[in-house]
Amino acid sequence: MKLIWILSTFLATTSCGVVDYTRCGGSGSSWQLRVTDCEGPLCYMRAGTPYPIQWDMTPSIPIASLRLKVSAIYMGLQVTIINAVLDNSSVQPGTTYTIQYTLTPYEVACRNTMRVSAELFNAANDVGEVCVAYQVHVTCDEEEAGTTHAGRY
Repeated sequence: MKLIWILSTFLATTSCGVVDYTRCGGSGSSWQLRVTDCEGPLCYMRAGTPYPIQWDMTPSIPIASLRLKVSAIYMGLQVTIINAVLDNSSVQPGTTYTIQYTLTPYEVACRNTMRVSAELFNAANDVGEVCVAYQVHVTCDEEEAGTTHAGRY
């Protein structure tokens, strides 16, 4: 398995749980999505906290360079969070790669549940190769004090 790092740091003291996702396009394969301190169908993220994310995928065709786009649907609008060509991201079909990136929710999104999508494109022609979408609920320090959630710290 090859590893592509993008905008991420991984701390050995945190745990990555498997997060449920749906496919949202592309002909490549997606195998697993892991988010630090989350698991299951709804990922609880605290505003201002960085969350390393790992996504295992296999492309359907050879691609010389990938572009990662991460976006969220917030208040009915699509908001782009990351839109970057990945350095040294040449991929081949039949090989599984791990894409890593970090999300840090802003306080403006507190108390909202939103759909977040991660898409990989062929950087040369902008054709989508694989896309996954998952649900995130952004919490604030004062929100739900004293309660616990599956997958929440």
